[in-house]
Amino acid sequence: MKSFIVDKWYKAEGYFIKFKRIERIIDYNRIHGETIDPTCKYKEIDRWANTDLENEALSRGPLEDLDEIQEYLPDGHIDKYTTIKVEDDYSYLMKLLEKLNII
Repeated sequence: MKSFIVDKWYKAEGYFIKFKRIERIIDYNRIHGETIDPTCKYKEIDRWANTDLENEALSRGPLEDLDEIQEYLPDGHIDKYTTIKVEDDYSYLMKLLEKLNII
């Protein structure tokens, strides 16, 4: 039987959830984690309690590519891609080369 992986994002029926933990409630599971709902609203702390969503998410497996959720994640989120300016890296390299008297 498949199971969720902690800190991985899953998708089901337009929802995304970053799995944190599972809580067993009598005859269903309550899945805790971060969510993005179909209206693209991000919640840092949320939960699912829907067997169909749980089964679909598990059958799809964790997201391999987080491009689909980037625009919905808040700035500074650990899963949000950051842009590195090439000029910044280049200027650092130039300073290093000058310091080493290479240029």
